Amino acid sequence: MRMKEIKFLAWDKEDKVIRRVKEIHFDKDGTLHGLLEGGEGRYFFNQRVLVDGKWIDDVVLLQDTGLKDINKKPIYENFLLKNKNGQKFCIKYDKYYAWYCLHEVEDGTIMNNIWTVDQGIIQNYEIEIIGNIYQNPELVKEGDEW
Repeated sequence: MRMKEIKFLAWDKEDKVIRRVKEIHFDKDGTLHGLLEGGEGRYFFNQRVLVDGKWIDDVVLLQDTGLKDINKKPIYENFLLKNKNGQKFCIKYDKYYAWYCLHEVEDGTIMNNIWTVDQGIIQNYEIEIIGNIYQNPELVKEGDEW
C-alpha cells in the first residue's frame, strides 16, 4: 500500500513569496528544519516549536489539503476560494471536525461559519482558487485568523 504524499508550501515572511517545501524534519529537541525551493537557489529555515504548537517565525507552513479546485490545481491551507455564485471562502483545518473546512469571507472578514468540504463539493459548486491570505491582502482583512 502506498502512503499519501504530504506536501507543503511556505509563506516566506521576509521575501513575501510562497515557496515550495522540498524537505522537512524535526530534531529530537523539537526544532523544525526544512529546505525551500527558491528563485536563486535553495533556502533553509529553522524553527522551534512552542508548547502550544505555535511557530517562531521564519516561514508559515501551508499543508496541501488533498483537494483540487475545478481547474485541477492543488488547494493548500489558507488559500482563498470562490464558488460559481461568487461567494468567497478561506480553507482551514478545523480541529473540532478534524477536517478541512471552508470559512465564508464576508466584506474581507474570515467568518466562523464553516462548511465541511470534500472533492464532490468542490466540483458541484465549481470552486476555484483566487489567491491566499498572504499574497492577496486586498481580499481579506488581517486579523486573528492569520
